[in-house]
Amino acid sequence: MKKKVFIFLFNGFSDWEISYLTPEINKSEKFEIVYFSKDGNAVVSMGGMRVTPDISFPEVNIDDIDLLILPGG
Repeated sequence: MKKKVFIFLFNGFSDWEISYLTPEINKSEKFEIVYFSKDGNAVVSMGGMRVTPDISFPEVNIDDIDLLILPGG
């Protein structure tokens, strides 16, 4: 079973802070990245990148989190 890495995205998040980290996590077969936002709607980073999260915050099950990443903003 893959370990789940949850990454919180919000309007104005620092996209460069996760730009080197996420590809390395994503290429591993041991991990699954789950992006989430407050309401599950698309957000726009500081760099202007529009991202649609996988789920909303209320959908996050705390027992599923193996690692939580909170990029700055």
